Amino acid sequence: NEGEEEKYLHGDEPPSSSSFSSSSSSSEDRIRKAQLTISLFLAKGELGSWALKEGWADGIDDVQTMIESNIDREMFFASEIIAAAASTEDGRNLLGPIIEGGGLEYLLESNDRNVRSGAASAVAKLGLASKELARNEGEMMGMLQLAVDLIHDDNNDAVHSTSLIKAANDVIDNSSSSNTKTTTPPSTSAERGIEVLSYLSSRTSIKEEIAHGFKSSSSSLTVLEQLVKLSNQPKSGSTMSAYGIASIFASISVSIETLRKEAFIDKEMTCEQYEELQNLGKTQEEKEAALQEKETDSEECVGARIRKLAAANVPRATVSLMDGASEKTQEQIVLTMRRMAIEASIRGVMIQQGCLSSCIKIGKEGEAETP
Repeated sequence: NEGEEEKYLHGDEPPSSSSFSSSSSSSEDRIRKAQLTISLFLAKGELGSWALKEGWADGIDDVQTMIESNIDREMFFASEIIAAAASTEDGRNLLGPIIEGGGLEYLLESNDRNVRSGAASAVAKLGLASKELARNEGEMMGMLQLAVDLIHDDNNDAVHSTSLIKAANDVIDNSSSSNTKTTTPPSTSAERGIEVLSYLSSRTSIKEEIAHGFKSSSSSLTVLEQLVKLSNQPKSGSTMSAYGIASIFASISVSIETLRKEAFIDKEMTCEQYEELQNLGKTQEEKEAALQEKETDSEECVGARIRKLAAANVPRATVSLMDGASEKTQEQIVLTMRRMAIEASIRGVMIQQGCLSSCIKIGKEGEAETP
C-alpha cells in the first residue's frame, strides 16, 4: 500500500503486508519474500531491516533454511539478502545467528559462483564495517582474492547464473501482480566481484595490490587489465558495473590524506584539528597504525600508482566508460581523470587516449543544457 509505505518513510508505523504475514514456508514463498526484502533493502535500508526482523515472520530462520536447502535458487536469494543486510548497521545486527551458525561460510563454499558472489559481497561489507577485521591484512587479502576470482568469470558460469536468476524471477513474476516492479541486485558474478572490489579499494594495501599487478591464479590477466578490458566493451558505461569500475579507478588515484582534506573543505574544523581530537581516544597501537597507513599512502606512492594506471591504458578505459554512462558514473570518471592529471608525466598519454576531448565534450553538453 503506497500510502502506508509513505507514512512509514516519514517515521510512522511500517506497512502491513500479506506478502510477509503468510505462514507458508514453501520454496516459492520463501523466494517471493526474499525478493521483496531485497528490494526494500535496496530502496531504503531501514525498511529492509524492518522487513527482515518484523515483517517476515521467522525471517532469519527462513533464510537459514534457504541456505541449508542445497537448492541453488534458494541459496542465491539467501546470499543476496545477507549481502543487502550487510550494507546497513541495523541489517548487520540481524545477521548474528546466520554468521555464528556458519551459514555464510557454507554459501562461500557453494559450487555455484553466483551464490558465492553474494556471500563474498557480504563478507567484504562486514569486514570493512569491523575495525578489527579491517586492520587484518590477511582478511583483506582473502577478500581481494575472492573478488578477483569472481571477476574472472567463465562463459559456462555466466550462462548458468543468468539461467538461475531468470528461473527465480519467473517464480516471482508468476505469483505477483503484473504491475509489481522489482529491483534486482547485480546479476553476474563478475558484476558482484566489481562491487566487492569497489568496497575494498578504499584500503591502501588493496590499492597497491591492484595497481601493481594482482591477479587470479586462474587468469593470465591482472585484475587491472581485466577492468580495462571490461571498460573497453561497447556501451560499457551503461552496464551495472560501470560505476563500480570508475570508482575503483578513482580510489586508486588518490591518497587517504587527500580524501580527508577534501572532506573538510568549507568546514569550521580543519582536518588536522579533527585528527587531534580523534587521537585523544586512540590507543598507542591505533596511532601507530594510522601513521603507518599515511606513510604507505604518500604522494609518491599515489604518483607511482597513477603511472601504473596509465601504463595499463586506464585513460582510454575511462573514455570508453563514457559511452552510455549515467550522470553519477560520469562524475566518477571525470574525478578519475582529474586525479590522474595531477601526475605530470602521464598528461600526454591522457590527451592521446582521449581524456581532454571527452572533458571538452562534457563541458559543451553542460553548457547546452543550461538555460
